[in-house]
This record gives sequence, C-alpha cells and structure tokens, in this order.
Amino acid sequence: MKDWTNEINKIVGLGSKSVHKSYYPELKEKIDELDQQSAFYQAVLNCIPNSIVITDSKGIISQVNPAFEELFGYEVGQLFGRDIKCLYSNQEETFDKDFIWADSAKVYCKQNGEVFIGESQTTEIKNDEGFLLAKLEVIQDLTEKIFTLNEHRELEVRLHQAQKMEAFGALAGGIAHDFNNILSGIIGFGEMIEHFNITDQEKINHNVNQMLSASYRARDLVKQILVFSRQDEEKFRYLSLQGVIEEVLQILRASLPSTIKIETDFDTCCDTILGDSTQLHQVLMNLCTNASQAMEKKGGVLKISLSALELPPQLTSIQTAIISYIKLELEDTGIGIDPNILGDIFEPYFTTKEQTKGTGFGLALVDRIVQNHNGTIKVMSKLGVGTTFQLFFPIAETNKDIGSFDNENDVAGELVKVERGRVLLVDDEKLQINWCEDFLIQYGFSVDSFGSSDLALDSFKQDPDSYDIIITDQTMPHLTGTQMVREIRGIRADIPVVLCTGLPNILSAKELRQLNIQNVLQKPILLKELIEVLEAL
Repeated sequence: MKDWTNEINKIVGLGSKSVHKSYYPELKEKIDELDQQSAFYQAVLNCIPNSIVITDSKGIISQVNPAFEELFGYEVGQLFGRDIKCLYSNQEETFDKDFIWADSAKVYCKQNGEVFIGESQTTEIKNDEGFLLAKLEVIQDLTEKIFTLNEHRELEVRLHQAQKMEAFGALAGGIAHDFNNILSGIIGFGEMIEHFNITDQEKINHNVNQMLSASYRARDLVKQILVFSRQDEEKFRYLSLQGVIEEVLQILRASLPSTIKIETDFDTCCDTILGDSTQLHQVLMNLCTNASQAMEKKGGVLKISLSALELPPQLTSIQTAIISYIKLELEDTGIGIDPNILGDIFEPYFTTKEQTKGTGFGLALVDRIVQNHNGTIKVMSKLGVGTTFQLFFPIAETNKDIGSFDNENDVAGELVKVERGRVLLVDDEKLQINWCEDFLIQYGFSVDSFGSSDLALDSFKQDPDSYDIIITDQTMPHLTGTQMVREIRGIRADIPVVLCTGLPNILSAKELRQLNIQNVLQKPILLKELIEVLEAL
C-alpha cells in the first residue's frame, strides 16, 4: 500500500509536521478508502476470464487485464498509449462470412500476426454530466465456437444425405421395377418392327410413338431422381407447390406397391411459395415413404391435398399478423403412431424402425426444412386408423411466371432441309454420335463427328474458321467438354457452343459466362430442344 503521508503533508501545507496531528484526518481516511477501492477493482479485473481492454475517449489503450495479455500475446504495459485499432485486422476475407453473424463480431490480430474472430461488447464510461471518460471492451474468442459450428454444418449435410439414402432404399426396388417396364415397352415395340418386318407405315408410326412415349417417361423419372439426389446449396425461388408434389408423385407411383392407392385433392389456384425445390422433394419423399411403410402389410390409401387458408399468428411459428397460408396435408390409413411417443418423433436419432430400416434423421430434417421455409408442421395420429401430417407454408405474393410443369415433347412443324453450315460434334458415346449426326445431316448441316475431345480439338486447330457451331458432351476422358472449349476460346472466341450433359447443374452460371456458353442441353436431348437451340444461333 502506498504511503501517502508526505504527499498529504505537502497538500495541506504542513511541511514535515506529522499529519496525524493535523486538522484533516478525514483526508487520509478518504485516500485510504480510494486506494482500497482501486486495489479491489484491479483484483476483480484481473480475475475476469474474458479479455478486457480499457481506452480513453480517443481510443488510446490505458489498461488491459491478464486474460487479454494471454489471448493477444502481449506483455504487461506493451499496449499502453497505443490506439486500439492496432488490435483489429483487415483480413476478414480469411473467414466465412456466414460466421460473422453480428455487428459485435470483429476480426482481431494477435502480436504474432495470427488472426481470429472475437465477439466484443463495448461499454462507454461517462461522468454525471454525460462527458465520455473511457471505453471498456470485453472480447471473447470465438475460434472454438466457429470450429464447432463448422462441424455441425458438415454433420447436417451428411444427415441430409443419409436421410435421402434411407428414402432411396425404400424406393429402389420400385424404381427398378418401373424402369424394367419402360424398357420392356421400348424393346418390345422395336423388336416387333425388326422381327416381323413391318412395312406398313401406320403400324411403324404406332410402334415408334409408343417407344417415344416410354422413353419420355423414363427421361422424366431420371430427371426427378437427379433433382432429389443432388446436393446443391439452398436455392429459394418462386415455385408451385402443386408442381413439386406432381414431380414427386412420378417417382412414388413407380415405387409403391399396387396395394397402396394414391389420391390427390388440389383445391386451390394459389399455391406459389418461396422455397427450395430439392428440400421440398426431400420432405415429401420422406413423409410418403413413412406412410407407405405404415401401410405395407395391409395396404391402404395415401391422400395428398392442398388448400389455402389464413392462420392467426398463435398457430404459426411466425409472430406476425394473419397470413395467407397453403396447407399441405398427407393422410394415410396405416397403423398409426403410439400417442406416448408422438411428441418425440421429430427428435434427431429417434426411430421406431429396425436398425437396418431407419436412421432416425428423417422427421428431424423434415421439421427443420419446414421451419427453414417459415412454415410449421402438425401431426395427428390414432393407432389402427392412420396418421395425418399438416404442413403450412406462407403463400408468396408474386406475379413471376414460375413456368409450366408439363412436358411438351412434340417436334413442332415439319423439318425443312437447307444448307446451314458445318458442325464439330464431339461425344464419347457412339450411340449419341450416330443419332445426332444423322439428325444434323437431315437438318442441313455438314458434320465432322469425333468420339474423342483430343482429336476434335486437333481438327479445330487445323482449320478453325471452317466450323460454324460446336456441339460437345461435357463428361469425356482426357479432356472434358469445358476444357476443350477453353482451348478453343483461345483460338476463336466467337464460335457458338452447345454443351450437352447428363448431370444437373454441373457448371455454375459464372463458369458458363467465363466460357461464353449460352446453351446447355440436358441429356437425353429431345429434337425439339435441339432444334430450338440451333434456330436461335
């Protein structure tokens, strides 16, 4: 404790006289009291586990606690007199912006140059007149928290995929069955033409139409499987909930046994919501798969209905005024759910299925996806009678054209053969090359076709100005379609390119812009689609 005796003597003008005999004993008492308070507050500051830095009104550091020195790596007194800005880093790009979720989160820099994200709370210290005396900033290191959040995010992605695989396990047999039926029709009508030497044009047209119809059905089924299985980031857009249901039903009808009947009742003309179609596919597939498993022994009816309604806020997860909602209801006549466990069905890892039949992730993810769409979900069930899930989504007010869900496969008009130019056609699949080359020749193009992207590139380099259009597959050995196009763009930047692929969303919009590719066709390619692209070039 500092001895203030001599100082007090000087203050009160006693010189070397004893302060104890002065007329101001209360002065020493007050100074001792302040000294004790200072020691107390310093002890409190030192034992606080969070890092604390105190500055004056201009941001100049005047004091830090031991936790701060340990976190930032500075020794006692090293920062005194320096501007607090020396603690901040300009390397925000080092971190995922999703994790800097609040204004209180800042990127800090330690003495050794290492950067980290910290969450800070700043308090201003003012006198009675409101004059700013100092600022106190409490900093918490979020490194471990961010690492945990990263792990949770990765785990969530894996859970989504695990749930998809669980649903696919139940659907695989039915999908294979439906594909076999489709292939049987295509092969059967084709072999009839070959083996019976059918020459009657009307019968040939009939068989070809049947084969095409079956092929379109297979194409749509593959498309829905790819949509359901892809792992894209969330892409919210305006979409028709009825359209999403109809897409899912194409897969369901191929997989459910004939003992389960599907009924639909879409009693609304306003079903536009803002959502992610892949996530909504997952919700429907999960709920419908659960319903089918509840009815697998005795069969039954799965009824899917849509209706518009208005809900007061106390019935929703959104605390706002009355909102227009679309209600999606799935009702089955299965075995029902035990009321003792009804409140647990949305908990992660909870399942009543055998270990080989369920992971317990499905309904937990359903619940999360619905909440992610600003919706809510209710369930009602009775043993031996069945279960009803009600999902409520806010209706989106938009005039945007969300597109048609119908497929138009007819080639409009009769093809007119005129001289159209020279095409460089590239695909490592011989069957694809054969039909596309025949069509292009019939349509009026001259064609140089290659089963190797390397050979195609060599041919282009020999005479780049002789070609008018490039049609190329994407996935090929040695050199992919986009790698080949990148080489071609270095030689000739203006030539139109049509990229064909069997995988959805294989390239981002940015990558396509960089390669100047405006036309991407999804395999299997329809003549109507190819003609529209070629006519637009």
